[in-house]
Amino acid sequence: MVTRHRIIIVLAITGIALFILIQGYIIPGNQAKEEQYQREQQSPITHDLGSILKYKNKYMGNASNLMNLFQHLPLQSISKTFELDSDKLTLKVMYSEPASSVQEIELKRALLYNSLAAFALVDNLEAIEFHFADGTYTSTRAATKEAFGERLSDLLTEEKWKAIQEQLKNDSYVTRQAQIVIPALLQTSQ
Repeated sequence: MVTRHRIIIVLAITGIALFILIQGYIIPGNQAKEEQYQREQQSPITHDLGSILKYKNKYMGNASNLMNLFQHLPLQSISKTFELDSDKLTLKVMYSEPASSVQEIELKRALLYNSLAAFALVDNLEAIEFHFADGTYTSTRAATKEAFGERLSDLLTEEKWKAIQEQLKNDSYVTRQAQIVIPALLQTSQ
């Protein structure tokens, strides 16, 4: 009888210790890692290519696919709506905030990255219009291909994507590439 009580007490103490370990250290640690991962998805430099590969599609007409793609790219935290122009094979992304609400170099970096990702993943997408409250940037497949120098879908390997992300760390590179891919903000008349 005494042995049975000791075993029960040892098991209870072990159970409580494991509960404290899991609730106090393991779960918060996993949550912290998830929060860090989500923060990394906000930056083109640390964004995870693997998180968007599932949105690869031959056709831009799959609206939910495009919306989900842009919800997993940098600038995802800015509220936006979408419009598809299937005649022109153009996606219009309408952001609720002005472009000036994002630091200029970071905006260019994100728009370059988002353009490259969208054109690499969606085969027949030809243009993207990024509409902000204070103006519009337009990106085309041809300009993006010119800037990155090869078939865009061929860039969807971990090695090539990491090399692009490494280049995106350089502000002068971003500025040069942005002049090709997203030449200028067309001001919205007030």
